[in-house]
Amino acid sequence: MLWMTFVKTYVTIGSVLLHEAKKWAEERKLDYLELNVLAENIGAINLYNKHGFKEMCHTMRLEF
Repeated sequence: MLWMTFVKTYVTIGSVLLHEAKKWAEERKLDYLELNVLAENIGAINLYNKHGFKEMCHTMRLEF
């Protein structure tokens, strides 16, 4: 139960922060907000999608 409360709080805080960021951008008449998120951060990706963010590009990396 504690974990679910933490997850719900995390999502709620994320939603509040995104709402404030969108409000800030609109007040400044910006054309868009852009952010970077790691592909494996599914929770964040879902949160951003929920708030209207769209995937725009892919970054490819070759590690040695």
